[in-house]
Amino acid sequence: MSYYQKINIILTDHAIFRAKQRIPILKNKSNIEIKIYIDKLIKGSHYSFESKTDEYIMLEKRIFAVFQKNNNIVKTITPISYEREYHISIK
Repeated sequence: MSYYQKINIILTDHAIFRAKQRIPILKNKSNIEIKIYIDKLIKGSHYSFESKTDEYIMLEKRIFAVFQKNNNIVKTITPISYEREYHISIK
């Protein structure tokens, strides 16, 4: 990993806190290590869906990064069931 690696996303403090809670290997990592890890997961993701205001990108099994549509800010990282995904996507 390069010291000068460019990170294309912005994680809110809330998103970093939730990542530490919901992704076990991130519990004892620094904020910059978390940002790099989440950035790699997002770039490697093959599944996403949208609501009117947000885009949801799957990071791990049923754990999603929630982006604001108009910018690259990750608001939170949250588990989403199939049922909840259905209700979000049809609104």
